[in-house]
Amino acid sequence: PKAALLKSLVLRGAKIVALGYALHVVFWSLNGFSGPWERILKVDILHAIGLSIMIFPALARPRSKLNWKALTIFVALPLLGHVFYSLPIEKSLPQGLAAYLTTKSNLALFPFVPYGAWVALGLFVGPIWIKMRKDAKQEKLFFVGLAVSAVAMYAMGKGVRWLYYSFNFHSAAAVENQTKGLIHLFFIKGAIVFALFAALGALKALFRGKGFKPIILLGKTSLFAYCAHLLLVYGIVGPLF
Repeated sequence: PKAALLKSLVLRGAKIVALGYALHVVFWSLNGFSGPWERILKVDILHAIGLSIMIFPALARPRSKLNWKALTIFVALPLLGHVFYSLPIEKSLPQGLAAYLTTKSNLALFPFVPYGAWVALGLFVGPIWIKMRKDAKQEKLFFVGLAVSAVAMYAMGKGVRWLYYSFNFHSAAAVENQTKGLIHLFFIKGAIVFALFAALGALKALFRGKGFKPIILLGKTSLFAYCAHLLLVYGIVGPLF
C-alpha cells in the first residue's frame, strides 16, 4: 500500500540522517573533541540523501508513465543552489537548519540543495529501468540511454563551468572550491554515476557468476557506496576535472 510504502521511506530516510550525524560525532571524538562542537551539525551527503528519501517520494508521486515531477525537482534544485549561495540564510536560521539550504562551505560539506536532486533523478530513472529490464533488448537500450545521458550530463557540467567565467558568475559560486562550485560538479558526478551504471549493464553477465557474490553483497552496503564515492570522485576521477 502507498501509505505503508511512504511511511517506510520516511523511517529509512530518518535513519540515514541520524547515521550522518552519528558519523560526525565519531569523527569529532576521534579528533579528541577539539574544535567547535558545531561541526557535528555540518550537512553531508548522508543527510542530503536521507532527507530526500523522506520528502521527495511524497512530493513526486507519479501520475503518468514518466515521473515528470521528479525530473522537475532534479532540474530545480541546482538552480536554487545557485540562488541560495548568495543569500544570508545563516543569519536568519539556526546553523544546523541553514546548512540544509546554503551551499557555503563553512556550513555544509554536501548541502541538501542541490545534492538531494540525485534522489529525485533516481525516482525518474528507476521506474523506467524496472519496466525495461523485463526484456533483454529493452534493457540494453536502457543502458545505452544511460551512457548517452552520462555524456549529456558531463557536457552540462562543463557548460555551467564555462558560464561561470564567461558571465562572471564565479564571484558568486567559485569553481575552485568543491562545495562552492557544486552546480557544475553536481552534473559531472551524476555523469560518473550514469557511466558506471551503464558499464555494469555491459558487464551484467559476469555478475551472475558465483564468484561475484561477495562483491555484490559488499556493493549493497551504504558505507561501501560512501567510500566508493570518495575514492572515485576525489581520488581517481576528480583530478581529471
